[in-house]
Amino acid sequence: MDLRLHVLFLLVPLSTPLPLSLTRNSFPGARVPLRSREVRFRRVSTALGVGESGRVGSAPMAVVVGGGPAGLTSAIVLAERGWDVTVLEQRSAPSVYDASKAYLYLVDTRGQRILDRYNITSTLASKGVSGLEFTLTRVFANGEMKTSVPPSLDPSRKPTYWIPREELLEILNDEAMKRDNIHVLYSTKVNDIQQDEGVSIVSTQGPSGNPDIRADLLVGADGINSAVREVCGVWSDDKKGFTPRKHVSPSTGLRYKMIKLPPAFPISKNKTILSESRKAYAIVSSIRSRRRKARLGLLPVANPNRFRTANIIQPKGHDVWKMKEGKEVTAWLEKAFPQLSIKDIITPQEADNFAKEKGGEFPAPQYSPRLQCTSPKGAKAVLIGDSIHAFPPDIGQGVNAALEDVAVLEDVINDEMGPSASNWTPNSIQKVIQKYETERAPDAKALARIAQIGYPYQYSQSMWRSKLWFVNFVLRTFILSKILPSIFDPSAIVMVQKSELRYSEIWSRAQRTTRRILFTISALAIAIACRSFSFDLPLAGSISQQLHNLNFGRLSW
Repeated sequence: MDLRLHVLFLLVPLSTPLPLSLTRNSFPGARVPLRSREVRFRRVSTALGVGESGRVGSAPMAVVVGGGPAGLTSAIVLAERGWDVTVLEQRSAPSVYDASKAYLYLVDTRGQRILDRYNITSTLASKGVSGLEFTLTRVFANGEMKTSVPPSLDPSRKPTYWIPREELLEILNDEAMKRDNIHVLYSTKVNDIQQDEGVSIVSTQGPSGNPDIRADLLVGADGINSAVREVCGVWSDDKKGFTPRKHVSPSTGLRYKMIKLPPAFPISKNKTILSESRKAYAIVSSIRSRRRKARLGLLPVANPNRFRTANIIQPKGHDVWKMKEGKEVTAWLEKAFPQLSIKDIITPQEADNFAKEKGGEFPAPQYSPRLQCTSPKGAKAVLIGDSIHAFPPDIGQGVNAALEDVAVLEDVINDEMGPSASNWTPNSIQKVIQKYETERAPDAKALARIAQIGYPYQYSQSMWRSKLWFVNFVLRTFILSKILPSIFDPSAIVMVQKSELRYSEIWSRAQRTTRRILFTISALAIAIACRSFSFDLPLAGSISQQLHNLNFGRLSW
């Protein structure tokens, strides 16, 4: 995608930081009980009534746990190759509003790779806002406004698209529903995951009972706290291999909340200027105290009648997390943003909702070393999305990395089985998921490391560290890589936008550039020191001679 530099300074998540996950209790043996809660089926799959196994004819059966972008897309890929697929999702509908996940995705060319293959990108383009249209308006506390059009680093690349999370999920759900062999069960939870000879047995719960679904392949698209990943740790007797490796990041632990704003809300105190849906805004606070200041960031949406969402991202000690009532929220917003007519924008009900909403927290960059497993009884599972890599939204790669996981899985299927892939056997399934792990595991590991250095100081945690990061960014991207492109690479966050580069290659290049910069600095320092030393030699000789003349020449030097 074309990197828009000012986007980096918006305090708005660019992708999914905390995807849907299942809550787990314990894992005794191969049986994995999960916490129960009341759920409803939105649509009951006809496959569940076909037979005891839940199969349709002789087609292999897959169960996808998690109906996010990766889960729905993987269901489409498998269904196209003859699988009967059941997707289990806790949400009540694909487009339901969830304040804790009311962020926007920026789908770049990396994410579009799998969407292009199923002609979904055109729908994305019609319902999203192109990154080529991106403008950013800063609204300052004194009412002054400044609009900028950030430069594109590579205008030749395909456009990226901003789209609300629920709208992308609706697009993918509609595409999945075009296939009779995909059954999406919303408002559905998983009670147990067990193994039998060659299959997984997933027990679900809903108003229609507790049906068991037998699956030749279990797909874990259930997020950062993946239950399927923990099942793999038990089945494979390799809990260490399925325990995420975590890294330290300056943005880890930051908390966020979303607040809903009306469409075309006034961005001036006199209400004469209205916001435009396809424009991004950064509304700057008048408060300078670290415990009370904030910034409202809004990203563009295509639908002019859709509400807007703004987020507040602050450390745990910020006063906003102590507010328990809507009137506290309203009073704080009025003081922090005098340029807005808060009472005309945010209703008392929305202020109450914001106060009561728990919000979310940015995770540590992490990855799972293992991506698939085969149990002793032959049950098979594969992991995709945030179940294998999760990180703060600093680099805007959450949804794109998840969609690329599915693209890699499809590539492996095509390489091993051919495009039609109709003759599935237990051995061929195992071969596919093992090769997928070999291909994708290095990228999952590298992605977590890239997230550490991508742009972790964009949330105003430290002014001087943010400036140091920016100096490093400019040095790599606009100086060294331009003067000596064969020796130095640009910043990692720029290379991430080049979808032809694997994450593992990006991390390798970033490390190589760091080593070369350090070597160059060291070499220059040594050269300067040597030159200074050579200048000092005559002076040292002169002093020695004068000391000798003063009868100090006998002193041992």
